[in-house]
Amino acid sequence: MSEKSDKISKSIRETRGRRKSQTCMSYELKIDIFHLSTNKINNLNCIFLEAKWFYNYILSEDDIYNQYGSRL
Repeated sequence: MSEKSDKISKSIRETRGRRKSQTCMSYELKIDIFHLSTNKINNLNCIFLEAKWFYNYILSEDDIYNQYGSRL
């Protein structure tokens, strides 16, 4: 089992190394609703609504660094 734990440790170190060079970015978009179908508009509304719910769920947790909380 030592070989497996070494492989996992190596993978974790590589991932941490990659993440050190990554930059967090956010983008702001404008969506022209006049060029979207009703179905696409409804899907976008659902996505944003669910994102709001998830954001509020994260904020309601005691440990905000545990993004999935203790209930999942």
